[in-house]
Amino acid sequence: MGIGLDRVTAIGEAVYPKVSEQSKGDGEMHIRRNSVLSAVVGVLLVAVVAVAGAAEPQRIAFSPNGPNILFERLVELFNETHDDIEVELRIIPGFANAIPVQVGGGVGPDVFFVHPADIQQWGAGSLLTDLTPFVERDRAALALDQYFPAALELAKVDGRTMALPYGVIESGRVLYNADLLAAAGIAEPDGEWTWPEYRELSRLLTRDVNGDGTADQFGTTPPNWRTLVHYALEEGGRFFSDSLDAFLPDRGPTVASLEFMATFHQEGIANGGVNSLFQEGRVAFGITHLPGAVHFGDLADENFALGNTTEPRHANGSRKILVHTNMLGINPNIDDARKEAAWTFIKWVNSLDGYARAGSESFGACQLVPARRDVALSEYCTATRLPWLQPELSHPLILEGVIERTPAGFGQIQRTFFNGWNQEVVSGNVAPAAFYDTVIATINEQLQQAQ
Repeated sequence: MGIGLDRVTAIGEAVYPKVSEQSKGDGEMHIRRNSVLSAVVGVLLVAVVAVAGAAEPQRIAFSPNGPNILFERLVELFNETHDDIEVELRIIPGFANAIPVQVGGGVGPDVFFVHPADIQQWGAGSLLTDLTPFVERDRAALALDQYFPAALELAKVDGRTMALPYGVIESGRVLYNADLLAAAGIAEPDGEWTWPEYRELSRLLTRDVNGDGTADQFGTTPPNWRTLVHYALEEGGRFFSDSLDAFLPDRGPTVASLEFMATFHQEGIANGGVNSLFQEGRVAFGITHLPGAVHFGDLADENFALGNTTEPRHANGSRKILVHTNMLGINPNIDDARKEAAWTFIKWVNSLDGYARAGSESFGACQLVPARRDVALSEYCTATRLPWLQPELSHPLILEGVIERTPAGFGQIQRTFFNGWNQEVVSGNVAPAAFYDTVIATINEQLQQAQ
């Protein structure tokens, strides 16, 4: 609120009242008092101009993909350290479907979460601001050379940076129940193992503990969809064709993966997909990724001694792990001032006191690997309350990993693939080769039609 000129004069007069008519003969006093009054009024006018000219903080809205105490803390930390920008945390129900509608309609939050499965469609569909000029301008401030190359690559659409990554996910972790291994006289794995060795250990650790004729302790959680892809990649296959119009386009490597992974179910050494069994201490190995290691491991650690290592290699010595990243994008409909404020927020998220600190203070660990390697090696991520987590294991997996670049609608592709796998192959109704020639072939026909 500003202060009017009449109010300023009144304040000055209250401090030094006007000289009365009777005192006009004292010219020195008259001049001195009026000079002081002018000085006071001048000072107050400067203050008024300063108050009137003091800019209100630029207010922007940030929408993550759902409620999360980490994002709450992230916004708190930013607002505590920035006077010129104020961020509002805005939770949007049905986020993934709502963002295209809102932003496409010219409204929506200023900054929002971008999932790697959406970056291609949103980036090509005018739902994201092209951040390339911002990145080129602020390369030094961003410490761009510290970013994991895979993360930066995933944020691009047709060579243009359409979002900025903040957290990288590698899907190559295996949790293990150290108590079950010790009881069986099996040494804890160091990550230098192969899939055949993993399967053999899973066989040894699958047991009928209560003697009812049915296994109630299992060697491993079942392979997930990424595990199937990893093995196909290690066989020499591809995740997608270069043009993203064919999923698992190489039949031989994919069938080899389906055949090998099916043996975990056929032999009864996988527990059938109930995660609670691992947390209860009834499964020896849990195939997961870093966020899963934090979540499931935190629960499991209450019941038994927990260990953590990397996914096995193929028998041929290769290890191919999918890597993807969560990102933040800027609404293209907002004005330049809000875009600059949004960009300042995104840059700060990737700084030492941004995402890594918020994760550490929220969970006692970094749920994702910060996109910047120097930040990922900071105490916020390495001094975790989960000593078995070994965050340093992620770095080589990310640097050597395979970029999880996907086309629009990949969520449906993934569900069709993995649901079909469980319903057809795991159940024993369809042989892996026939599954490839029917379900995967149909997926690719529909994908090519859609594109």
